[in-house]
Amino acid sequence: KLKKYSFVIDNKEKLDRVFEALGLNPGKALFLRLNGALVEEDETRAAFVRGAFLTGGTVLEPDTGYHLELVTSRFTLSREAVALLLELELPARLAVRKSNNIIYFKESTLIEELLTRIGAPLSAMAIMEAKMWRELRNTVNRKVNCETANLEKTATAAAIQLDPINKIAENRGLDTLPRGLRIAAEARISHPEATLSELADIIGGGITKSGLNHRFRKILCLAGELSNGKKDGALRYD
Repeated sequence: KLKKYSFVIDNKEKLDRVFEALGLNPGKALFLRLNGALVEEDETRAAFVRGAFLTGGTVLEPDTGYHLELVTSRFTLSREAVALLLELELPARLAVRKSNNIIYFKESTLIEELLTRIGAPLSAMAIMEAKMWRELRNTVNRKVNCETANLEKTATAAAIQLDPINKIAENRGLDTLPRGLRIAAEARISHPEATLSELADIIGGGITKSGLNHRFRKILCLAGELSNGKKDGALRYD
């Protein structure tokens, strides 16, 4: 939450020990680079990354997204750090933001691995858990959207079928239809929300979805004849 912390060493003896451990000469101008002799093992490489994260790293809350970055103003050091991360099988991306070099990750699996390597397994688990819930929500949303689309499709199809049925019922009556067409029409009126497959099961008698669709096409044609002025004349049922 925008808080910054500083870790300060102002004891000369301790500073000398730090410079010595890093292979630096405090009496000369400092040119910060990664001392390869100190990071020859995976354990020491991970220790360097841990220090880099503590001094210049940030990571998003897992509910917000997946982004971890290490920031340094040193151009050469940033390239050497990327090479070191690659040795840990953690391929990073590199960008420049204002005067800073940004080493960053956007892949959740790499962020989880990096946090585990630097000794923050609970944070890695938090990302895994957030990712699991996000994937679950996405799956549920996809299913809901798919079912909603199917329901809308079914409702549209039923409305298209009911319109000619109602037209025939109002003008001539459903009793004037052949038995098969009348059964289909009455079933649709009774079950406006049913799909063709469900309606075929309701009707029974071996009628298939395709056969039922054929009956509704015939009803549509008959209603079309009514619209063309054959309200009182003979309708063709073939």
